[in-house]
Amino acid sequence: MHIFALTIWTLVNCPAFAQVKPGDFITPENASKVAALVSPGVFSKVRYGMTMKIVATERVDPPSG
Repeated sequence: MHIFALTIWTLVNCPAFAQVKPGDFITPENASKVAALVSPGVFSKVRYGMTMKIVATERVDPPSG
């Protein structure tokens, strides 16, 4: 199965943000938790078997140079 990390930092002001927290594991059984947070295509993939591991926010700087 595919496991994808969901970066939450862009969703802090979204009401659905409260439904997921770092450490959550999203499967087809609880896909509704991310329905408002991901694109329709990603949501469809989760509903049909893709899994997601929710991770904490982390700053990512662009490469220097």
